[in-house]
Order: sequence, then structure tokens, then C-alpha cells
Amino acid sequence: MLRTYGVEAARATILREAQSVFAAYGIGVDPRHLGLIADFMTHQGGYRACNRIGIESSVSPFLKMSFETAAHFLTDATLRSAEDDLRTPSARLCVRAALSERYRSNRDTGKAHDMKGSGTMHPLSSEVVKACLPSGQVKSFPTNCLSLMTISGAKGSLVNFSQISCLLGQQELEGRRVPRMASGKTLPCFAPYDAGARSCGFVGDRFLSGLRPQEYYFHCMAGREGLIDTTVKTSRSGYLQR
Repeated sequence: MLRTYGVEAARATILREAQSVFAAYGIGVDPRHLGLIADFMTHQGGYRACNRIGIESSVSPFLKMSFETAAHFLTDATLRSAEDDLRTPSARLCVRAALSERYRSNRDTGKAHDMKGSGTMHPLSSEVVKACLPSGQVKSFPTNCLSLMTISGAKGSLVNFSQISCLLGQQELEGRRVPRMASGKTLPCFAPYDAGARSCGFVGDRFLSGLRPQEYYFHCMAGREGLIDTTVKTSRSGYLQR
């Protein structure tokens, strides 16, 4: 295949065969799958190690590309399978039970969970804003009046523009996500110890299309904290000295 049709055709054939196998038998942690790949690599010309050390000198470029293609496919298929499994009610119940046990046994679990969740969602929000502003609008600058107002510096900022056109993002209170009540809920409408980003204060909607009641409540909580901080700072630095 490689000598007759070239590298790209061989790569497509390997990927197609792998998709056929996993479509027929599914994907899971099965030693036979890994054994088949290892046997193929060893038989075809000296695959000596699975790590990056010495891979350039010991493996031909085609074998290296074949292994990376197979590894990439396995990773994507595993992630998709895990996401599909988490959509089932039984899997969500297991996750909630595990979170409940961790929260009750260790008081620092909430802080670690918030750091991990915020670190995952912040880059996502940044990518959405970067894709939409300023050139991703239906009417771009300078025909877009809101874009013209914020970019020119007349009034408003990029934060206001993104909240109107893109999303509000993660709402934080004192540097952390929305805290949980004693019942494990962030709001009465959510399930106890719900691990979803939306139940922890992530607002994926925007002002232009409207917010859901839960998202509006989270945004009001964060806005109240910012208003109190501004009031306290002004009273200490402004009015008393004047």
C-alpha cells in the first residue's frame, strides 16, 4: 500500500480499518487491542519503544506516523466513549455519590474542585470570545455600532461587548465558584453534588439572547459582590478624605 499509493493512502487505510474494528467490537480497556497494535508495529519493522526516547532513530517515518495515528484515534474514541457514558443516569449518580463522599470526608475537596473546574472553563470562554470578537460578528467593525463604540474607546469595554455578544462565562464569588449549600446543591433546582459546569456558576448564554433564571441569579450574586467591594473602597478612599 505504501509503495503503490503513497503515505496518505496508507494512513487512510489504517484509520479506516481501525474505525471498522472499533465500530464492530466497541472500545474498551482490552489487552487484545493493545496487543494487536504492538504486534503490528513489531512485525513491520522494529518498533522498539512506546516513548519518545530514541523514536526518531529506531522507527521509520511511516511506522511513527502509523503509531501516532492509532494513538490519536484511540484517545479520541476513549474520550467520546467516556462522555457518552457520563450522559447515562446511572453514571451521573455514581459521580454524584463519589463527589458527596469526597466533600464530606475532606473539606479541601471543594477548593480543589473549583480550581480544576475554573481552569478548564476559562480557556473555553477565552476561545469563544476570540472567535467571535471582533471579526466573528454578522456585522463586523466598523459597521457594527456596538463594536465601533467599544473598540474606539467611546464607551464600554471588551468585557461588556463579550457579555452582550458571546457569553458571560464563569461567575465567581471571592475567587471561587458558586458555593454549595449543606445539601450539596448550589441552587434548589440543581441535583445534589451536580458536577456540571452550569450548576457551578458557568453561564454559557449572553445578554443579547437572554439568560436562564439560574444564570441570572448567579450573575446577580457575582454583581452584588463587586458592588460591595466598590462601595467599601470608595468609602475608605474617597468620601472620608474629601
